Amino acid sequence: SRGGLLVALVRRADEREKIWEEFAKAMQKPTAKERLMACLDAWLDFVPKILPVARDLIRLRAKDEEAGNAWSDRMLELRKFYVTVMEDLNNENQLAPNWTPQQAAEFMWTHSSVQVWDLLTGDCGWSEENAKASIRTNISQMISAS
Repeated sequence: SRGGLLVALVRRADEREKIWEEFAKAMQKPTAKERLMACLDAWLDFVPKILPVARDLIRLRAKDEEAGNAWSDRMLELRKFYVTVMEDLNNENQLAPNWTPQQAAEFMWTHSSVQVWDLLTGDCGWSEENAKASIRTNISQMISAS
């Protein structure tokens, strides 16, 4: 089906760009803080590579159920992974006290989203380096000061 092809297309992009391999490498870092930031860096390096297709899926998802399903398939997997990252941070007592792992994962997912990246680098004209640094700074606020 067309929907199955769209899901296969976006999953193939993940495989081709090795995002899950990069996440696996990041999860080998010695501390939860380092794992969090390495995962974020892997994601932010991946976003510019998928941006053209992601833009289309985001734009089409409101009117095209199959495009929406393809986008949701990838984003649900990413959100689940981020919960794992935040639970890891929480288990090492490094998650700031005002966050639950679920809330922190949702914050990370939204604030490092393709949409935010596109707004910063496209509409606002920020360099990729500035966008990445700003997103990293915002996400790092979830790390406990202790």
